[in-house]
Amino acid sequence: MTTPIPVRTYSKDPDAILDYWLDWSEWLSSGDGIEASSWFSSPTGLTIFDASFGTAFALAWISGGTDGVDYLVTNRITTEDGRVEDRTFQLAVVQR
Repeated sequence: MTTPIPVRTYSKDPDAILDYWLDWSEWLSSGDGIEASSWFSSPTGLTIFDASFGTAFALAWISGGTDGVDYLVTNRITTEDGRVEDRTFQLAVVQR
């Protein structure tokens, strides 16, 4: 039986525009790197823009959201060796 990986939770104000990034270096195999990166959220309501990535990290700017709604934000990467993997975090939108 496998133990589920806990989802990390962050919070933001509905009016905040913040950058979020994921470090993939510990997961990547030696000599492998990120070739493509995409971001999406559920439910809809967040704006994800100016996404970029390097060999071992992915970054996106996020704005919007509705006060009191928790969103799941996922980064999906494809590596140079053809691996595809997702990492998801929870983004709680809270009026501050």
